[in-house]
Amino acid sequence: MEGFLRIFTIIGLFTVLGFGLYWVREYRKNTFRLETVIDSLTDCNKEMKTTLLTGLVNRFAPLQSPEDEERPLDFERFVAKVMRLNFGGKTSVTKANTDFGVDISHRRGKNLHLGQVKCLGGENPVCYEPIAVIHSQMIKQGASGGFVVTTSEFTSNAKKYAQDLNIDLIDGNMLVELWTYAMKKKKERQKTALGKDA
Repeated sequence: MEGFLRIFTIIGLFTVLGFGLYWVREYRKNTFRLETVIDSLTDCNKEMKTTLLTGLVNRFAPLQSPEDEERPLDFERFVAKVMRLNFGGKTSVTKANTDFGVDISHRRGKNLHLGQVKCLGGENPVCYEPIAVIHSQMIKQGASGGFVVTTSEFTSNAKKYAQDLNIDLIDGNMLVELWTYAMKKKKERQKTALGKDA
């Protein structure tokens, strides 16, 4: 009887071990498949970037209600998160009624960067005015840099105006690149964290 229990225990252990190895292999296979899909999404070609950009505009463009109220600050929060994931530091979205033209404050160490965002269709390029507002606020608040982000493009006058002002102009294509790069970085950090836990 004792011999039978030992054999039964050994067979049971090997069965459990076999099932465990099978599930680990399946988990790794599914994880690899998911990572491949994520990589293909974040390694965008031009057509995919255009599609993602159109999605951003449709998702975040200001909607006018019957009371003429705009959608809450969703686009500002989205851009703040993308900036934080790419450049580190802490971001905060300013309240619309007290922002004086600044939508996002981004602290990178001791340096303050101020930003304004514009969610516009591609047919509406951004002129120099938001750049002028950010430059004025940089001087007033002692910020070391600034940025203007749009889902559209910048006019040639806007690009000329921004020269030598330490203000980054981030157009729609660059925003999609920063967004997809941030998703890749986030995935790599999660993978590293999972590796440490294992």
